[in-house]
Amino acid sequence: MNNQKRGNPRKRIHDAEEFQEFKETLKNGFVTPDTQVTNSKLLALSEKLAAVLKSSDRKDTVNQFRKFFNQVIGLKKSDSDASKLEVELRMLKARMSYAAGRNTISQDFRTVINECIDTIIKCEDVKTQLRGFCEFFESLYAYYYYYTEKNRRQRRR
Repeated sequence: MNNQKRGNPRKRIHDAEEFQEFKETLKNGFVTPDTQVTNSKLLALSEKLAAVLKSSDRKDTVNQFRKFFNQVIGLKKSDSDASKLEVELRMLKARMSYAAGRNTISQDFRTVINECIDTIIKCEDVKTQLRGFCEFFESLYAYYYYYTEKNRRQRRR
């Protein structure tokens, strides 16, 4: 609502075609069971999704994005069993909700990562899907950072 008052209506992530395509592709998981390779379509979608996230963001959340990325990478390196990983993933969702409530990350970013975590928790092979999620998250973060820096460079001109 506040954005409309300022004359800057912003599209929510739920309305974006890229997000709908992402959710549809995510139904197959991050890692395809037969090949054990990260779903290349998800990696390709990460650039489009990062652009949508950056355009819907009213602030620079690169540092917070990096913070959550580091937490996910830490989970990937963990020797924990599936049930412990599930608890850690649920805690990550809680931390993201807290950050979104404090406006240090966008609700859209939280929505995307929650979809990812929910997919991992529902699958049979949490560790394998977590590996694919980490690769997707790394790609998403890289593109998000690129679009953030691109905006900064354009503002300097």
